[in-house]
Formats: sequence, C-alpha cells, structure tokens
Amino acid sequence: MGQSLNFNLILISRRSVVAFLVFLGAATNLCATGPTMSHSTPWPESAFEFRPGVIVGADRCTAYLMNTQGGIDAVDLSSGESIWTTSRAAKPLLLHGDLLIAQAAEAPGRSGVFRIVGLNTTAKGEPVFEADVELPEGVSAFVSDGPGITFRASARISEVDLIVSWLFSEQPISGAYIEADATAFRQVTGTARIDLDTGRVEPLGSDETPSLNGPQLPDNLARLVESGSLPGRLWRLDNVLISPALITDDDGERILLKRWNGETGEALPEISIRSNGLTVRYPSADYRHLLTSKLVETSPRVWEKYLWVIFSLETGVRVAEVRNFEPGAWFFISGSSLIQEVQPQGRLVDGVGVEEPRKLRAIDLASGAERWNRPIRDTAYRGSYPPLIPDSQGTPVPR
Repeated sequence: MGQSLNFNLILISRRSVVAFLVFLGAATNLCATGPTMSHSTPWPESAFEFRPGVIVGADRCTAYLMNTQGGIDAVDLSSGESIWTTSRAAKPLLLHGDLLIAQAAEAPGRSGVFRIVGLNTTAKGEPVFEADVELPEGVSAFVSDGPGITFRASARISEVDLIVSWLFSEQPISGAYIEADATAFRQVTGTARIDLDTGRVEPLGSDETPSLNGPQLPDNLARLVESGSLPGRLWRLDNVLISPALITDDDGERILLKRWNGETGEALPEISIRSNGLTVRYPSADYRHLLTSKLVETSPRVWEKYLWVIFSLETGVRVAEVRNFEPGAWFFISGSSLIQEVQPQGRLVDGVGVEEPRKLRAIDLASGAERWNRPIRDTAYRGSYPPLIPDSQGTPVPR
C-alpha cells in the first residue's frame, strides 16, 4: 500500500511539472544556440527513438542515451554535455511527456524478471516507478547481447496505460557440426500492460494486445503498396506521404519525390532534385530531411571521402553539404547541427591502429566541423566464438 501511494504522489508531481514546462516552452526557445534550420510546418509534438538506446525529445534539444557505464545520460544536443545521469536504469525505451520509460540492467538474483523503470526527466532522472514483468522459464532480460542470445524490448502508450513488448531469441552456438534442427532456434515473445496510476502489471495474450492505431493509408496508396507499384519506399511527413525515385530523362538524372495527401490520397505537386551523381541514402529519423551522398575522394590519405548533401523533404531545398567518412548513416538535425550515429570501427591514425567506440556525433551544418562526440553503450556481441571443427568430409562448418 505504501509503495502504491508513493507511486501516485510522484506521478501527480510529474504531471504538474509537465504543465509548467508547457507554459515555459510557449514563451521561450530552450534550444536556441545559433542559426537553425527553418520549417514552414512545426516539429511533430512527440519524441522519437533515434537508434536503439537513444531517445530524442520532441524539441530536438535533448537526447537520452545508454552510457558506457551501464546507466543513462541526458545529453544537451547543442553542446554534447551531460545534463544528468542515472544508474537506476540502463536502456531508454520511450519518452512520454517528461516520463522516460527505460529497461533496468539485469541484476544478480533477478533472472526471469524484466524490470521497467519510469524516470522523471525534470528531476535529474529520479525514479517515478518500478514494475517487474515476469518472464517464462529460461528467458532473461539482457541489455547486451550474448553469443547467439538477444533480448529486445519496446514500449508505447495506449490511452493511460503503458504497453511493453519483448522478444527473446536464442541460437545454440557450437564449433562442432550439428545436424540441422529447426527446434534448436528458440524465440519467445510477450506483452504486458502497466497501469501508470497504480503500477499494476498485467500480462497480455496476443488477442488482448491493443493495436497500434497508427495513421491508415488512403485506399489508392494502400493498393500501390500492395501491388509493389510505388517508385520507392513510402515515408510520412506530417500529413504528407512521400516516395523517392531516381529517374533519367533528357535533362539527366533526377531525384523525384512523389507526394500525396496523407488523409485523402490526393496527388500533390512532385519535387524534383538534380541528382549530380548523388545516391539516395536515408530519410532523417524524424522524416524531415533526406540524406544523399557521393564519393568525392579516393586517396587512402583522406578520411572523409564522401560528400553528404541534405535536402528538406518538405520543400526539396538543399539545406546542407558536409564531408563524412561514411557513405551514409542514421541522422537527424538539431538546431544548427547534424546528429549522426557512428558504429564501432577501427582506423589508422598516423600509422597507429585505433579502435573507436559506438558514439553520437554532432556536425556543424555551416562549417562541416565536428562539434562534439559522445560514446554510447554498444550492446552487440563482439566477442569470440568456438573454433570451427571439420565435419565428416573435412570441411570446416561454423555453428
């Protein structure tokens, strides 16, 4: 009873803070750090998952990410500096208002339990609640992968409840030849509802899980998707659906953005972008921008061999050009910075091999210079595997 009362009291305080921040945000730009990218339509009023373990606030000013010590950092995206840090949880899953939903680290003696923690982002990550989801026998809620073992979790809000889903996968790993066995690969899934007023956890069957209730495609677009007739992938920007295509005509190669009204399916004016040898890579994580790139340098002495050209998906206007060492990467724009995920990699620096971790990197859109970078916890398994053992024919067979 005491725990439930404490939970509710903190929750009431949390909601009061939300109201105050909404009032404050209406009068002040908390993210103004110089010239920013302008838009005729406002940013979506929702946070988003940039990459696994990295959640970005709706204002694009703050990110919540897994740190390399096993906790979570709130990071100011204009400077890369830490706003607060906590060890009470390990992996951010969802940001709802000022409530950060996160997966707790696996703890000794707590196997078979998937712990969800709610953190108050306006109170330096102080816990609002903890809820334990019971897991089936043999399933553990790991944050980091093991050899052949993964645990993935997601969270969303359905009305006033929190819905958490998880997927556990296990593939036996052996250096010896093993006859193919479809039952050797194990995959287990589950979903639970957490009442945000009481903290009560309720396991859900597949027929009880609330639907996502996302925007439905207009009938004509749904038919194009089903028939495979779209020129490219389909992206949603506010109430506009966009599909990119590379076409060649008498004027040369062009990137064509075909557009439709997201509610009615009515065709909107197309946007044409001169290709100039560019390859379409990715939309930004918030679907505001389009990344294209091309190789501009082949010398092994040059690290940043690619030219990134970024366009507005709303207008087709070129908004930035920067050099990069990768042909493409997941990104979004925050103020006057491009925020990029960098995967772990090795490189030569003055003839010396250097291993660089997974990290978040900010690039100044005007100068192309790096403003800051910050390591992120890498949860992929990168350890050793059993050596190969030849089969009966003498052929090494990895298992």
